[in-house]
Amino acid sequence: MDKKSKITAIIYVFILFSYISCTQSNTIKPANENIYAKNFSYSDYKNYIKVSTTSGGCEYIWYLYRDEKPSIADDKGTAGDRNRIIQYVKIPVQKIISLSAENIYFLESLNSLDKLKAIDLVRNSSNKKVKELVREGSVKQVGEGRDIDIEMVYAIDPDLIITPWTGGDYDSTGLLLKHGFPVAVTAGWLENHPLGRTEWIVFLSLFLDMEQEGKNILNDTVRRYNSLKEKVPLNNNKPVVFLNMIHGDSWNIPSGGSYFSIILRDSGASYPWENIKREGSLFFDFEDVYTVANNADIWLLNTQGIRTPKDILSRDKRYSLFKAFQNKRIYNNDLMDKGTGNPYWDEGTANPDRILSDLINIIHQDHFSTDNDRYYFRHLE
Repeated sequence: MDKKSKITAIIYVFILFSYISCTQSNTIKPANENIYAKNFSYSDYKNYIKVSTTSGGCEYIWYLYRDEKPSIADDKGTAGDRNRIIQYVKIPVQKIISLSAENIYFLESLNSLDKLKAIDLVRNSSNKKVKELVREGSVKQVGEGRDIDIEMVYAIDPDLIITPWTGGDYDSTGLLLKHGFPVAVTAGWLENHPLGRTEWIVFLSLFLDMEQEGKNILNDTVRRYNSLKEKVPLNNNKPVVFLNMIHGDSWNIPSGGSYFSIILRDSGASYPWENIKREGSLFFDFEDVYTVANNADIWLLNTQGIRTPKDILSRDKRYSLFKAFQNKRIYNNDLMDKGTGNPYWDEGTANPDRILSDLINIIHQDHFSTDNDRYYFRHLE
């Protein structure tokens, strides 16, 4: 080989080595695939973690980094683009404001309540520890929706604000982003699978740099949930369950692909609308629901202020026509509701196995024990 050929070969090897090294330095680790959650995703690169979700037609992207802020090749910024919000967040975050009750419970599960510096309003939370922290003054109340106290938020100077996407007047996301605060928008309540809602603890754990801890908690919950499913009695004549009450002229019925349809199926119940798989809720008038569910065995409520069957009749006397009313098989999810937040919605989101346990207890009452074994559902007597 002549001298020119040797030089050419050396240059080629050097370029090839440089390319491989560069490629390896930016190589993504194997994709992180969620087990149940559909509304967020994340990928772990060498120098940062990319987390994304889509809520209300907007794509939110967070680049989480530990040391030096990364330079992202495909980050085109957000100028003029209201449908794509990109933020850089240094982890682990130390000062958090949570505007959603379920994320407070996630923080507690991750032993990170010490990082909580403010919530929306104490009346929205059922967490006893947080209520005490608010009374002591170590956790502030910043308000909710468009009435949020922006000056107080500035004073706290949070590393992260956790807020659910809801839309409307109760959504402060746009206002907070306008002021440049780091905002983690969650959409766990949109997940259809009960364990999908729980999996959002992994989302939060990424900002705390506690991914493995979040996964461990999720896996423990999955094991408990599936263990309960295996205990459901095999029954060809499954008890029929219907839900909710009419409000105004509309009765909100979860569709067949919804959270409640799935958890009822897992508890061994028959749900009259389980074959209607469209997204979102179904809305009927009183007569439509009565036609389908008048002979249902069990009635599950999600209504504040309903403590007795008489309270039900005060809303509409026609409820007495349902078989479940006549047989006194009515349950409301307010067993632990003390008037300031209902644990069913925040604690229950993190512990769907407890909700499943309640439902199995109710639906298969001949096989399981008493009312004292339930977490959230109270028998109306």
